[in-house]
Amino acid sequence: MGSLNFNEEVENLSMNPLDPEEFRRQGYMVIDFLADYYKNIEKYPVLSQVKPGYLRNLLPESAPNNPEPIETILQDVQNYIIPGITHWQSPNFFAYFQSNASNAGFLGEMLCTGFNLVGFNWISSPESLRSTILEDVESGLIPLYLCATVGTTSSAAVDPLGPLCEVAKEYGIWVHVDAAYAGSACICPEFRHFIDGANSFSLNAHKWLFTGLDCCCLWVKDPSALVKALSTNPEFLRNKATDSKQVVDYKDWQVALSRRFRAMKLWLVLRSYGQEV
Repeated sequence: MGSLNFNEEVENLSMNPLDPEEFRRQGYMVIDFLADYYKNIEKYPVLSQVKPGYLRNLLPESAPNNPEPIETILQDVQNYIIPGITHWQSPNFFAYFQSNASNAGFLGEMLCTGFNLVGFNWISSPESLRSTILEDVESGLIPLYLCATVGTTSSAAVDPLGPLCEVAKEYGIWVHVDAAYAGSACICPEFRHFIDGANSFSLNAHKWLFTGLDCCCLWVKDPSALVKALSTNPEFLRNKATDSKQVVDYKDWQVALSRRFRAMKLWLVLRSYGQEV
């Protein structure tokens, strides 16, 4: 990404994510930021010293109307995000094995993200859905999940979600909407009816929201359903923040335990472009 700074000199370039000179300028700033972080990492307290939920009062609830410069965003990272991090790479971190990385690993990740490469398609109708459900029931199976598509990657087709949800409701089936490509349009209220009736909804910010692979956003009507099914709480994973119920512990929202800080890049995009752009 590039051309994130919005001012009179670069206004004409603000929507060009590949402007090389602006990208180079901002890239140097981020590399310098990380280099300084590792140079001084020993000075940070290993464990976060802030209270759970501290960011709610420090950051706005929505993206800015207009783009913000990368300088402002990095300053907020330093002032607001860094204090909330447990510094796994610190030489003073002795909780257990470190998630070790290297300069080569960082640069390789940058190349992968910069290339932004992805390393299907089906036909559905309410009648074929009902027929398939009945076949499963007659075979002694329990249909429990339906994935509908809003904006297929290959053809941008949209499943008839309303009728599909009506059929699914008859059988108590969870309806998920895979809106990987077109879901970003739901930023605009006039397009949100396309996902009415769904129990959960996901979109890929790396498809239409200027974010590199991989970055998927998930909304769930009833998050407790995920937590009940996927929660794991061995003693060595328990912590005061999770026990306080003031934060979301995403290990309980997914199959995998470890999780990358994917939200950071989407947050930078929302800040850098704003709602109006």
